[in-house]
Amino acid sequence: MEKIIALYEKRKDSFIFDQEARNKVDEAWKYFRNKIISGTFSLEDFANTLPNIQDRTIVEKGGYLMNFLERTSSKSYGSSKPGNAFNYGIKMNNDNTTYTLVTNREEEVDYTTALAAFNDNIKPLLHGLLINELGSETSIEQKIKIIESEGNYIPATQLLRKIAALEHPSELMPIYQDSTIDKLYKRFCEDQTATSNLGKNYAVVQKLKSLFKDGNDFQPSELYILSQFLWRLENAQTIFDPANKNVILYGAPGTGKTFTVLEALGLLTKGDNNYSKVIQFHPSYSYEDFIEGIRPTGIVGNSLNLQVVNGTFKAFCIKAKNDLSNDYYFVIDEINRGNLSSIFGELLFCLEYRYNPNDERKRHNLVQTQYSNLIRNLKDEKERLSFLIENDDVYFGIPDNVYVIGMMNDVDKSIDSFDLALRRRFKWIRKECDYEVISDVLSDFMEIEQYIDACKKLNQKISASSELNLGKSYEFGHAFFLKIKDISRGNKIKQGDLMILFDNYLQPTLKEYMRSVYAESDIDEKLKVIKESFINLIPKKTRKKRD
Repeated sequence: MEKIIALYEKRKDSFIFDQEARNKVDEAWKYFRNKIISGTFSLEDFANTLPNIQDRTIVEKGGYLMNFLERTSSKSYGSSKPGNAFNYGIKMNNDNTTYTLVTNREEEVDYTTALAAFNDNIKPLLHGLLINELGSETSIEQKIKIIESEGNYIPATQLLRKIAALEHPSELMPIYQDSTIDKLYKRFCEDQTATSNLGKNYAVVQKLKSLFKDGNDFQPSELYILSQFLWRLENAQTIFDPANKNVILYGAPGTGKTFTVLEALGLLTKGDNNYSKVIQFHPSYSYEDFIEGIRPTGIVGNSLNLQVVNGTFKAFCIKAKNDLSNDYYFVIDEINRGNLSSIFGELLFCLEYRYNPNDERKRHNLVQTQYSNLIRNLKDEKERLSFLIENDDVYFGIPDNVYVIGMMNDVDKSIDSFDLALRRRFKWIRKECDYEVISDVLSDFMEIEQYIDACKKLNQKISASSELNLGKSYEFGHAFFLKIKDISRGNKIKQGDLMILFDNYLQPTLKEYMRSVYAESDIDEKLKVIKESFINLIPKKTRKKRD
């Protein structure tokens, strides 16, 4: 716990709290809140489609309530996801006339039926979240009970949790995912009696007050920054896992593998590059580059001078061994592009059995390398080149405080490039296209739902056996789809923008993928079909003719 507090004190200034943006969101919530309490909150205020909104005030407040909770408020109160828009309970359809009503099943209904369901179920639910039966404002405990109870009619529980956070910004963290809250609750709360997401959230904040504020209340800005720190810390420790210090991140290109690792490193190393090393494997990378070997070091007279030198990883391990109080992170990009069995050599043992001189069970976890006997006989260089000298013998090991993280695009070279003995020594984390990242980054765009649907369907066509049948490794990551932000003008995504994205960024890569499966004569026609399907998911804008 002391380590977390020290890391937070070191890194908290790197987190930004935008007070002006928070004020705008609070003002928008006040607008919706007053309508809910006064009874003037309407079906149109709750569930509409952005292009259909006529009330400019609602547009200025971030659109209808569900859009405000899901997107407009995300940069100030964290990301909360409904799963899909049907989880609103009532959703206006794209025809701007009919609605989808969701109870035990999805049902398309007319306005009258949707209005009746809204007045009978959703309107009283929202009112009850803010005002109790006695006419007083509901307490945080009452909100927790209402939101986390089954049958509250709105399946989008994360959005209701955000309402509680908007109401209690000093007592609830703007974190809504069950998995993250569960991890924080397990980490900070010894007396684990809470059972619901919001109940655990509230309990964690009470504990954080005692740890970080001497029992005093947080300011909203303080709790927001601390929450962002803890959220990033939990994500970082999913990768840099103390229980398994060898990890491979793999998946399609553009899925954020490098970004995720570097962001985590920035947090865990306190921005100090002395504790990390990032390298890249390639077909010419060797054991001598990685561990140790005889390398040319210059020309003496007319002769090439050869010396035993330590490789990058061995030098890093020696450095970490001399500083066991800190963690060290060795990152290998494109790890599958090297001849892994040759590069790692004797490290199969060391990866699994770590060295720690302070632990009797680990102090003998050492190996002799193929150059150990040579180094032993080098009087002048022996001390400098050795990881450990014991009884005049030279040994090597991987210290217990070293994390080894590999990243790979399995479309370039499959996981099969790892032999089984090496593969089982790593924890494997698959990274896929994260459509929530697209939603968050492009939250200001009007056609975001249609665009995300287009991206999902394109990836499905790439991987599905009934379409291109290339497999999930060939799907596009979210980094590709985020390029639309630089293509589109303003906050509208047009069919022409999708055409530019496909022609300039997606098609060249997809064409190369297809060459390994299809005849050249078939590729262009298949690409044409895929392109038309992709761009037509956003209707073409037509100009009205003048009379």
